[in-house]
Amino acid sequence: MRNLDQEHETISVVVPVYRCGDCLEELCRRLLAVAERMEMSIQIVLVNDGCPQGAWPIIQKLCAGDARIVGINLFRNFGQHLAISAGLHYARGSLVAVMDGDLQDVPEELPKLYGKIHEGFDAVFGRRTNRQDSILKRMCSWGFNRLLGFLSGANHDPAVANYSIISRQVVDSLNLLQERHRAYGLLVLWLGPKTAFVDISHGKRSQGESSYTLWRQVRLALDVVVSYSSRPLVFSVFAGFLCSAAAIGYIAILIVRKFAFGYGVEGWASTMVSVWFLGGLILSQLGILGLYLGKIFEQIKGRPLFLVRETLNDSKSQRRTIHERRADEALPL
Repeated sequence: MRNLDQEHETISVVVPVYRCGDCLEELCRRLLAVAERMEMSIQIVLVNDGCPQGAWPIIQKLCAGDARIVGINLFRNFGQHLAISAGLHYARGSLVAVMDGDLQDVPEELPKLYGKIHEGFDAVFGRRTNRQDSILKRMCSWGFNRLLGFLSGANHDPAVANYSIISRQVVDSLNLLQERHRAYGLLVLWLGPKTAFVDISHGKRSQGESSYTLWRQVRLALDVVVSYSSRPLVFSVFAGFLCSAAAIGYIAILIVRKFAFGYGVEGWASTMVSVWFLGGLILSQLGILGLYLGKIFEQIKGRPLFLVRETLNDSKSQRRTIHERRADEALPL
């Protein structure tokens, strides 16, 4: 039975598009069918994140055939999480879902998330119970989340990704955040909304391959840790104290050996090992500081999070980002 709140709700579905252009027609068909069964209005926001396989012509075709599909063409590849941020700026629904475009986030699972959020939650994330990824991909994901949890001090469930529904209030709050190095799920949790998790099925990737290689996952982990936690700096401080304590202890041993047993200072090997160890430790700590300084340098430039080349079926095509509004407000009349 359709309730009164449902009659006035529009759900926006934000889909970052990269290496999944061949899946978009089926994805939109299935999402529209799900919305029809749910008796809801829907807006599908397809964000072309510089897809190298030429996804934009496919998006143009889909937008020409259905006004409920909105196309956002970014100038270049800004990364998955910035593409999600772009889609959130153009989503107009009272509820906004975020999902991948490769059909591994199953469109038919959307009603589960929708039903849960109406139990009084502000954000609902899907927990993949039967991951269809390869063993290597699952191992990389497990290692990524373990490393991220250890360095950031937070618990990260590898079964939870971006597939979620959030309320309009959460969307508006996310659009106010201006970090350049973003992780959608962590930003949502940082806001502190009432959050729930729902078990969902996970589909097989029907086209192409994931762009998240092991090296890209390591880079993402470093970006997230440096952007959301100061724990590496704390570790570097403890490492410095530990080395100092070890050096003082070794000096004490040498003094005792010299005056109690008459042993002289032994040779070259121990000296070189100490020099190389301390040199490597100092360089690693300088590298950690450099990462944080690099993030600060990129942030203070104040550049827009993303640049839009073209939009399709957007009723507010002249919409400006927060950066542009603030720039206009700062200019004299």
